[in-house]
Amino acid sequence: MTATIKSAAYTFDFTAEANRAMAAHAVMHAKTLFVSFNNKSGDMRDFIVASAAHSQLMQDTPDIWGEASSYLEKYRKADSCLALRHTAHDAYSIIYSEASHVTQIMAGQNEEELKAFIFDHEKFHILIPNAMGGEHIPPHMTESYADGGGAVQQIQRFGQKGKDIAEYVAWYRLHDSLQTGKSKYMTSPVIDAVTDNITPVIARALSPEETVEIITDMVNKHAFPESDLEQAMQAWSHLKGKISTDDLARNSNVVWEQIMDTALNTAHPATFYIGARLMTPLLQPGGFQAGKHIIKMPGTKQKAYARKLANRAKAFGMEGLYQKLEQYISPAPQASTHAEVKNVL
Repeated sequence: MTATIKSAAYTFDFTAEANRAMAAHAVMHAKTLFVSFNNKSGDMRDFIVASAAHSQLMQDTPDIWGEASSYLEKYRKADSCLALRHTAHDAYSIIYSEASHVTQIMAGQNEEELKAFIFDHEKFHILIPNAMGGEHIPPHMTESYADGGGAVQQIQRFGQKGKDIAEYVAWYRLHDSLQTGKSKYMTSPVIDAVTDNITPVIARALSPEETVEIITDMVNKHAFPESDLEQAMQAWSHLKGKISTDDLARNSNVVWEQIMDTALNTAHPATFYIGARLMTPLLQPGGFQAGKHIIKMPGTKQKAYARKLANRAKAFGMEGLYQKLEQYISPAPQASTHAEVKNVL
């Protein structure tokens, strides 16, 4: 049983989370070094190491410091996080930056919870076989393992709020993939599988081993095959560099029509899913907060677009996507009395 952390008062604590990970997972207790940095400079030993329990590991394999230090220097300025495998020593490192893309993604909301998501993401790179990559494992698969694990743990930690944050991360990953034209983080199908199928009650009943097993199964079933992802990314290449949140907030009819045209006129499931999943939260009647913007579709388009996409989702057998869209067409009576923005962050 995973302990519940009340999200209302949650503040991310790297050392506490690292110690919790070491208590739950043998590989992290004995073979994983946790390092946190905040744009400091200096020797690796000046950075925070989660626990003195790693002193023996450091004594036995001092060159791990050197390997991790080289990555630390590379990624410090970018505020990036990463999990490292020290192959020669059968050991790992998690190098963590609390500033890592948090403000960019969440725009000041629920940043502490997202810090936990990023930490868990790196943790699952180590816990799940194949999540560190390999010769025959596509990059989006390795990231799907990690994001899937992060999504489950958001629900374990924060219940419905964690589920809402995970759904936003799914949208952010997909949107960023289309905006940049890079598919490494096209992890949305797996995160959606998690949020569609794992309730807080189910999530909190999972053991660490069961969590790993479920995520592995979901990636195998729901991550796009590499050929499908390549075909879909090509179909959406016309959006590269044109759908920043600034662009979407302008409510350009040209952009909406391009997205709808591509989504509705394809027989390729992955291509449809990407377009429909990009549009789905934007079709909320009250609007959708993406970064610093609230994106609100004009009322005349909102229901028409939602209905067209819902019909296609049903035809493709995408039940989870269909249900998400259907709720924006026929909202519950009590929800229709409120004009406020539905903020899933």
